[in-house]
Amino acid sequence: MTFEEHLRQHVLDQQFFQEHSRVLVALSGGKDSLYLVSFLYRHQEELGIQMGLAHVNYGQRPEAAWEEKSLERLAQDLEIPFYSCSFTGKFTELAARDFRYTFFKRLMVEEAYTALITAHHQDDQVETILMRIIQGKHLESLGGMKQCQLFGPGQLIRPLLPFAKQDLPQEFYFEDSSNSSPTYFRNRVRHQLLPLLRAENPGLDRGLLRLSQQVEDLYGLLASRIPPLDPSHLEKWQEEPEVLQMYLLDQYLKNYPQLHRGPNSLDSLARLLRKDGSHRTYLGQGYWLDKRYNSFEITSPPSSQEELPPFLLEVGQVTDFGAFRFFFERKPQGPILAEILVESKPVLLRRRQEGDAFEWNGYRRKLRRWFINEKIPVQEREQAVIVEQNEKIQGIVNSHGPCLSIENEHGIMKARIYVQKMKIE
Repeated sequence: MTFEEHLRQHVLDQQFFQEHSRVLVALSGGKDSLYLVSFLYRHQEELGIQMGLAHVNYGQRPEAAWEEKSLERLAQDLEIPFYSCSFTGKFTELAARDFRYTFFKRLMVEEAYTALITAHHQDDQVETILMRIIQGKHLESLGGMKQCQLFGPGQLIRPLLPFAKQDLPQEFYFEDSSNSSPTYFRNRVRHQLLPLLRAENPGLDRGLLRLSQQVEDLYGLLASRIPPLDPSHLEKWQEEPEVLQMYLLDQYLKNYPQLHRGPNSLDSLARLLRKDGSHRTYLGQGYWLDKRYNSFEITSPPSSQEELPPFLLEVGQVTDFGAFRFFFERKPQGPILAEILVESKPVLLRRRQEGDAFEWNGYRRKLRRWFINEKIPVQEREQAVIVEQNEKIQGIVNSHGPCLSIENEHGIMKARIYVQKMKIE
């Protein structure tokens, strides 16, 4: 079996594109991404996909502009949409990464792509795991990159991740001279540290990949066996062994990606939660810990004080609104916060308004009173999203409190809107 046949079978077995018809491919111009584009182009009919190509010109080399034009001509020859932008700001590895993924997310939303496809391969995975060990990163991060994960309005897919770079067919590509510069951490790991470590242990790559899989399996097992931390029943958390307390707290903090999850921060937060009585403590990054006797809440000012204009969500559409992602008749992968039953026609997403009310079991209920009865914090009420159809409230979405789906009394609600909480990838 040739490499291409092996890769094709892998892609089909994993069903990467079962939920996707429009995919955006990240194209750097290197060997990996150009091969991925050629592979997807040859098999696009079988996979049922339409491609777009996205390129970032970092402007760090004299030939960068010429390469961008060459890639654009390639896309034109293949009749594939091509999108590019030029990096701005002070160049660092982190700044470049943030810039390109922000660009990719924006394209996905604006051009209705539901998946980003990147050409990360096994060698990249080995480098990433070793880099995270050197940097003293969180144990869970040693699980490495995932073949498929939530990203932007859809998913990020890495079809080449199980395959070594040396196995990729030799096709035309641009050689990026900056990939050999010792200025960048990844390059030092790739060209200096890894060769030395492989000389000491020829099985280093297999060992790092095995470690990564063990970490992923461990955290998957813990997630399947251990209920998440319930902030309304802090006494249950306090009864657990300290090591389990730290695991539960660490997983809970994923809801607040701006907060640092390092060991010192976790220790400090755990001590605050073990203290008796009620208190309020600033955690940094605009977040506060409000601890009561047997419960707690992490709060922050609204992430954006400006008005968020209403958005008309069409059937089949995916959009981000506030702190949530809405999928209209398109069930997403990953955890679902709420399902809203509606008719199969557009709905309006908006913030709460003065005098809002809804029908429930034949009675008219004021939204303000419902928030109070359900003990929804004031800050969260301002960030709640109202799902409106036919000038009636059909759903209420909150980050941590209860969400509500209101069925029509005539029973004609046949469509579903799935809601996920937004997270930084």
